[in-house]
Amino acid sequence: MDNRKLVRSSTDSYIMGVFGGLGERTGIDSTILRIIFVVLTVPTLNIFLVVLYFIVGFIMPTDDETDRTAGRPNEPFDSDSF
Repeated sequence: MDNRKLVRSSTDSYIMGVFGGLGERTGIDSTILRIIFVVLTVPTLNIFLVVLYFIVGFIMPTDDETDRTAGRPNEPFDSDSF
């Protein structure tokens, strides 16, 4: 069984990274998932799916947050990068 958690992607993200994380978890291309979402949402004006997307986006942790909670060292702060 796959032990990876479902997390938002910080690299494959257009709005919140929900479909990027879902694509990484399931092995389905995130672009395909986004197209399916648009096809289901736009023609039917299904606001419920849009609200559900944002709820899931706020509940799901990002992959950066899961790295921090797993005890992996973060990169040091570099003030010159700003």
